[in-house]
Amino acid sequence: MPKIKKRKGDRRGASQASSQQEDGKAMLLMVPSSPFEIANNRYSLRSRSNQKSDPLNISPLMLPPQQREVAALEPMGRIDGIKPFTSQRPSRPKSFNNDSPLEHEPCNHELSIQEPSDSGPSSHDTMRHDSANHEPYEYEPFPGDDYLRVLELQPGAGPLSCKLLPMELEHAARTYEAISYVWGDVSQTSNITCDGKMLSITQSLSDALHQIRDPMQAKALWADAICINQSDKKEQGHQVERMGKIYENAKKVLIWLGHDDGAAEDCFKLIIESNRYFETGIQRYGDLRRVPIPNDNPRVSLDQTEWDKVKKMLEYSWFKRVWVLQEVGLASFATIMYGDSTMNWSELVKLALLDMFRKDLWHLRGELRTGKIVSAYRALWNSYGNHQSWRSEVTTMEQGFRPFPVTILDILSIARFFEATDSRDYIYAFLGHPYARLPDGSQFVEVDYTKSVEDVYFEAASAMINYGLHPCITLTYVDHTLDSKSLFGSRPSWVPRWDEGGRVSRIGNIDNWYRAGGTLEVKFKAIVQSNQSLKLRGFIFDTIVHKSKVLHNKDFSIQTTVQSSGMLVPPIDSLWKEVEEWGLRKETDQDIQTLERQEDAFSLVLVAGNAFLSMRPAEDFIAMHRRRFAAYREAVRQPIRRAEATEEKQRAYALEYERKLTVTNRSFFCTQTGYYGIGHMTLEKGDLCCVFPGAPIPYILRPAAQSPGNYKLVAGCYIHGLMKGEVMEKLKSGEFQEEDIILV
Repeated sequence: MPKIKKRKGDRRGASQASSQQEDGKAMLLMVPSSPFEIANNRYSLRSRSNQKSDPLNISPLMLPPQQREVAALEPMGRIDGIKPFTSQRPSRPKSFNNDSPLEHEPCNHELSIQEPSDSGPSSHDTMRHDSANHEPYEYEPFPGDDYLRVLELQPGAGPLSCKLLPMELEHAARTYEAISYVWGDVSQTSNITCDGKMLSITQSLSDALHQIRDPMQAKALWADAICINQSDKKEQGHQVERMGKIYENAKKVLIWLGHDDGAAEDCFKLIIESNRYFETGIQRYGDLRRVPIPNDNPRVSLDQTEWDKVKKMLEYSWFKRVWVLQEVGLASFATIMYGDSTMNWSELVKLALLDMFRKDLWHLRGELRTGKIVSAYRALWNSYGNHQSWRSEVTTMEQGFRPFPVTILDILSIARFFEATDSRDYIYAFLGHPYARLPDGSQFVEVDYTKSVEDVYFEAASAMINYGLHPCITLTYVDHTLDSKSLFGSRPSWVPRWDEGGRVSRIGNIDNWYRAGGTLEVKFKAIVQSNQSLKLRGFIFDTIVHKSKVLHNKDFSIQTTVQSSGMLVPPIDSLWKEVEEWGLRKETDQDIQTLERQEDAFSLVLVAGNAFLSMRPAEDFIAMHRRRFAAYREAVRQPIRRAEATEEKQRAYALEYERKLTVTNRSFFCTQTGYYGIGHMTLEKGDLCCVFPGAPIPYILRPAAQSPGNYKLVAGCYIHGLMKGEVMEKLKSGEFQEEDIILV
């Protein structure tokens, strides 16, 4: 039996059609005219007469496995007069990998090859549109639950044309490529002929399909805007529930960024050459951090203007879209398409990890702002668990990562830094993750686009509380805006709003040392009530009497402070002076005993009590903590000329303290009993401090104006001197009484 061979010079390895006479038999050698004619392991050549007997032209992949095998073994007919394709192919797209990511991969399936037209695919494409019915395309319902539609993009160079074929998810695995793209402006549309009728798609998807289309042979693809009936909310919900499996089953995910301005080729070369230099260096020096800066390597540019091309690419809308997190996370292979250039997705992830570990490169080429990619890689993509993944190509750049436990809450929290047109997608976009499952294996939320955003978020939070998906830390993810309807309106304040957060770094990780509500043996008690309130057992122990203005890490950075050396007093000293004055006022019941203890409390609060490179409290290393804080204060007080001469060890101490600062969008506060703390930017004087036994951190509550006797949840907080369960001892001694606290 003849084997398919790639024609030299062809962009994607299509074979020429040829015929030969051997022992009175006509043999045909060519690629299949459709990717859906793949069946098992042999070639079946259909004659024109055989095609006539199959008026529906059903693809073998659409048949049950037994019938598929029979179809593949049908007798070969005699075919005469077949001519090879003669149409010219465009030049090969620029690929910056070992092989073209758009090239058809070898296939061990049987081929059912149909006879090509003499006129070639380009004329076919034109004829299809000339004769196309301008009726709008109407979707047929799926024949069963576990189905998807695969888009067969027809070859050619003219207007787009496709077929939609329903297939079972299991049978479709590894037969199609899934497109990851941004819908773009929905008012800018284009048409595609779908099964002879017109279907409107966004211009962004049209651009992607034009770039992906092969001029010689059909391509099997999946694109949500075409393969899902967007006007059928029920179908949309069912397909979104299967979205994770659809991308995981794709043989490749094609990432379409959009058209470039001529910089894509230089951009991709720069990324790959930089990665290769450091990967080679790791083999030589054993550690990424020991690889010298490539000052003498002409291939690895440190020119900021060159790296500006990479920064510009990273500003494309695709990198902001929430759905892409799942789409690339579950991909077995992924390819970036940027204009006419392509590159493996793993190369960009390597660069992001390099940018994080080697911050010493920032002053040479600038910061690339790849933090969102690194966060997604560590907490989300590494936890998907799909065995065949592009992640295997990234391992050399993973040095120094400390594994940490991840929950579905962490994953939803990452999404806050991305964008979604529909706020419900901040949850729906992650239902393909294994952590989005209840103990019985079902998804913790059912996709239903007929429900309001408020109902979807309430159901998600309720599932966290009711089904044991880390209920004691669910409340730590509440992150209100300054005008939040959850805090100042009728929405439940205890329900995290995944479409509004991301402004405040969270306090209270599952693996942190905080034990404000007692040890792990203490049970957290919470009940979701029918009126969407949350009843908890807890006690109120203090009141906030002083608060600072809203703080920001950037105001406290050494670089910012030194560059603004004209300021009379650095921000750290201004804040310290304000806090000192609080201690002199009469609102507090007690004074901090010594200046040293007061300074310790102040410096520890600013880093939320955390030590540098340790999961233990900084108080356990108080001497080292004091050295770091003293070095930091000295560094921010110095003008530029002296800062550069600072002893290297002292500067390292200063930077270590700076990196642990936890002040962005927070306010420093003091309680009535004299405790220092740091909390959310929405806190106010008069707010109450509360502990729920079993919860890791204290919480700030506010009496609900419209619901007397109940409270609004402001946020979690850090209060120095109470994070190891000290206030729980006062509960045991009878100083406080546990009660029902209702959050509305």
